[in-house]
Amino acid sequence: MSQSIPSLMNMASKMQGKAHECKHSRAGVASNTCHTTRTVVKPYTCKYCKKCFIRSSICKKHERTHTGVKPYTCKYCKKCFSQSSNCKKHERTHTGVKPYTCQYCKVCFCQLGNCKLHERTHTGVKPYTP
Repeated sequence: MSQSIPSLMNMASKMQGKAHECKHSRAGVASNTCHTTRTVVKPYTCKYCKKCFIRSSICKKHERTHTGVKPYTCKYCKKCFSQSSNCKKHERTHTGVKPYTCQYCKVCFCQLGNCKLHERTHTGVKPYTP
């Protein structure tokens, strides 16, 4: 592949039907490459910290970390959350719903991560040790 990153980025921009204008530059990095990961254009920029994103929805979710806006409310206790997934996880503490089951001993969990962590007690897998 003999094309440079900037020319690939321009090609990707044209394929998306959008002209990409970089309004963010980093020291030592050409301004027309700062929004790329490989050849992926990141046209959505956080208006508070200038971090760049591939999708507008991810950018909006990120911007809530700056504004403190929490549009999702628990229907049981009225606690507010910035992300709908966190609100849904929280609501399970009220309902007692435990949709994740250990494949080895059938113990149930309300969060997938806790289930995966528990399953390691059966397998002996220790992924964080050298």
